Amino acid sequence: MSNLPSPSFPSLEGKDLKDLKSVFFSGIGGHGMSVLARILAAEGVKTAGSDIVRTPITSELEEAGIKVFPQDGSHMEGARVLVWSSAIEEGNPDIKKAVETGMLLAHRSDILSLLMRGKRSIAVSGTHGKTTTSCIASFILLEAGKDPGWALGSSFKTREGAEPGWRRGGDTFVAEADESDGSFLKYAPSVCIITNSDGDHFDHYGTIEAYRDALKGFIGRSAKCVMCMDDAGNREIFKSLEAEDKRKVLGYGESAFKDLSLELRGLDEENYARLEKIRLFPASSPVASSFTLSFKGKSIPVEMSIPGRHNDFNAAAAILACAELGVEPEAGAGAVSKFLGSSRRFELLGEEKGVKLFTDYGHHPAEIAAFLSALKSSYPSSPIGVMFEPFNSSRVVQFAAGFAKSLSLADKVVLAPLFKGRATAQDALGVSSEDIEKEAQKIGEGRKFEVVKNLEDGSKILASWAQPESVLATIGAGMISRANPEILNLLREKR
Repeated sequence: MSNLPSPSFPSLEGKDLKDLKSVFFSGIGGHGMSVLARILAAEGVKTAGSDIVRTPITSELEEAGIKVFPQDGSHMEGARVLVWSSAIEEGNPDIKKAVETGMLLAHRSDILSLLMRGKRSIAVSGTHGKTTTSCIASFILLEAGKDPGWALGSSFKTREGAEPGWRRGGDTFVAEADESDGSFLKYAPSVCIITNSDGDHFDHYGTIEAYRDALKGFIGRSAKCVMCMDDAGNREIFKSLEAEDKRKVLGYGESAFKDLSLELRGLDEENYARLEKIRLFPASSPVASSFTLSFKGKSIPVEMSIPGRHNDFNAAAAILACAELGVEPEAGAGAVSKFLGSSRRFELLGEEKGVKLFTDYGHHPAEIAAFLSALKSSYPSSPIGVMFEPFNSSRVVQFAAGFAKSLSLADKVVLAPLFKGRATAQDALGVSSEDIEKEAQKIGEGRKFEVVKNLEDGSKILASWAQPESVLATIGAGMISRANPEILNLLREKR
């Protein structure tokens, strides 16, 4: 992007929070930007921002005393730093004004790096599970009295109540380390977590090898790494590490160590934790799943209130990472049992006429498969209908077949129009949701799929399809959440 440094360029190197004085966020209404703005304001930095549209997030910011202006390059007087994200497009008027007036341009990752600096920190990366894992780790540290700060991809719920996606905290910090643009290589956490490395963001990385090389570099910048060894991509990363970095790795997985040790030279049994006796329960059970975490001669029982085998792995990673910061694994397991989930991750929105509606942020085939598998294990006798909104042309080009296969786990699939986030080179190829339907036809699942012109039509079809005891879900990272109130309303009015 012209006028902007690379997202990985360290614009705030050598600076401290006190040096910021006054900061302006362009696109402050985005969740990732808003949590950073809230933390800076809590730290005493004069903070304001702009956005294209008014949303509940911008209203919350203004209620907290953070002014939000139109994104037209105005109202930036006095600000020393303009914070931007990779979602900002060329021609942004705030950027033009900042360049004209000589403001310092800082990527959002520069702010997050600054907040982590000098603190005991956990940074969570990987293709899937970042938000839930970082939320669980934050709650474990909070329960343990560590006074953590955090910047997360969503809010989360516990038996004690809801926690927002940000917290100022003390000398401990948890961050969701988004790897999409390479900017996470600015961070140097005490502990990094690599949940998995299936691969994503090929519009930036180009190849799976480049993607995994970035994660490899992230390990190199971390003092310790907690890493899932059941994941084939992670095993490839581990095998390519230098001996010094291999010694940083604390592995976890369901695999027996003797099986892994044949493939992974350099992984010590003392640095491996095994998930055993994994059990999944239906929604009628007070416990969603359970497992035993075997580590350094201990067998620690863990019970989960959120469903899904993938969440057992997320919890194990969080427990192990927090143990590196001084929280006994048994205490971590106790906290996990009180964790009730992250916003827009397997979130139950309501029930009307015997039909439940869930929503999930999944926008990668593996995430969708994990969500739908969890839904099926929770409601084994219920027909499942979903509406999916693909996110970005590049993902459809890369994953159309994978989307078709994962979505086929449902009984009815409505494909909403493609949501275009930041511009990608594939936008000119005429990519659409129909590409996923074509892949579904190839594997004999086409009868389940229906493409619609808009979210309104999709809501009507999904609500009409549902019968008592059905389970519905909206899936996607774009604007699909706007369909949820309409679906519930249609179910309410249904005869």
